[in-house]
Amino acid sequence: MNYYVNLGGIIICGITGVSDEMGREINAYDSIGMGKFSVPDTAGLRTWTIECQLTEINKPFVRNWTAARKIFAGFDTLLNTKNPSRFIFTSQYRTDSLSAYLRSYTKTEKFPGVYDVSIQVVEYKPVGIKTTEVPYIQRPGKVPDPPKVVVLNNKTTPYTITRKGGGGAPTSSTDKTGGNAPSNETAPGTGNDNENPPDESNDKVQTFPRIGRMGYDKKLYMDCLMGRNAADTGPEKAFTAIKNTLVRWRTEEIARREQHERDIAIKKVR
Repeated sequence: MNYYVNLGGIIICGITGVSDEMGREINAYDSIGMGKFSVPDTAGLRTWTIECQLTEINKPFVRNWTAARKIFAGFDTLLNTKNPSRFIFTSQYRTDSLSAYLRSYTKTEKFPGVYDVSIQVVEYKPVGIKTTEVPYIQRPGKVPDPPKVVVLNNKTTPYTITRKGGGGAPTSSTDKTGGNAPSNETAPGTGNDNENPPDESNDKVQTFPRIGRMGYDKKLYMDCLMGRNAADTGPEKAFTAIKNTLVRWRTEEIARREQHERDIAIKKVR
């Protein structure tokens, strides 16, 4: 059986057999209630396996013979290069000529100077590489504005910033129309402190003022709490005013309760 094999300019003699293989992987997956199903991968590359016998001396006087040590040196050169080589295979009934890579070779020294060699060659397929830029896609909607940087100092508080932006509670008793809004608040000392007397069945002293004093004291408390005076007096004095307001609420509530109890005792005596 006559073969002609040329790999990268190296003519291989003494060929005893050639086999080529081409296939693909088939992956199996398990479905719910339907058993397994298969999904094939892309077809693989074609592979040739060449079996031959190389010698150091050309005893049978073969034409185009090359010493085994020179062929092995040529194989080592092909293994260290990244470029494909021309692979030509010719037999009595077929001919293949294409670019390929030398994958590996194995040699077994059967006798001194006589080697049984197995060579594997893999098909090469050129791949084109194209460099391109990522196209720009306009995003829908409006680009958000960056947040405004606000610097807080002794004259700028979160309350004043909120008021400038249109939010927050009003700082006076005027309504949105510009007039004076009706108010049920009662200033201290107007005689309406006992408008809602404390519950006689409850022995505990309530620490929060009744409706008669709530409007006035709550406004004073909120002024201190929201920091309306913090720009002038500082946060320490503002919180001190809050503390004093709470203490005054309790003292006045105790005094109102005692006065209410005295009034009840006078009515009982009469």
